[in-house]
Amino acid sequence: MRPVAVTRACALLLVSLALGLASTVPAIRPDAWDRLSSGVVIGIAFVLSLYVWLVFMVYSGRNWARWVVVIFLAFGWVSDFADPKWLTQSMIAQLADLVTTALEVYACFVLLRGQGAAWFKKPCVSAQA
Repeated sequence: MRPVAVTRACALLLVSLALGLASTVPAIRPDAWDRLSSGVVIGIAFVLSLYVWLVFMVYSGRNWARWVVVIFLAFGWVSDFADPKWLTQSMIAQLADLVTTALEVYACFVLLRGQGAAWFKKPCVSAQA
């Protein structure tokens, strides 16, 4: 049975995704819509779909997906905060970035420690029974 911690972590990852998408509203980030082309929109839709699928795989108990999500998010954190452009955004955009990052960090912590880590280390059931 899936631990509540894993369910909450996956929910937090999806909430952080929704908050991140909501923070791209032109009133919050006016420059977010300046360079959109059909190719960029298709690329964004593909990455978002892949991310949601990976979170579902984590929810289903796939250990490899847990690590892919953690690595994917870690690259995102580094790229977000290595670029000083985020400091020139509106206060609401900065707050949204910090909240989404905090949700993601906490979700990864839950998946990598305690009940989450123990659940992903469950023994595999052999098909040779």
